[in-house]
Amino acid sequence: MDITQNSDLQNFAMNADWEARSRGLQYQYPLLSDADLFYEAGKENELFSRLETRLNLTREEVVTLLQKDVIIPE
Repeated sequence: MDITQNSDLQNFAMNADWEARSRGLQYQYPLLSDADLFYEAGKENELFSRLETRLNLTREEVVTLLQKDVIIPE
């Protein structure tokens, strides 16, 4: 495993309710499906990989995206 990836995982902490965050991400990125956003604690690598592929982002960009507050319009 790449040292950067390991560092990202160590620094990654889901800082909000995942259901709300995934709804916000789907609003922001309509191409994301429920399967793309499936999250299970301890399997962050799988989530990162799916999002990297679907959004064409680097792992660092995915981690940054997931750590940002997502605003869901009413």
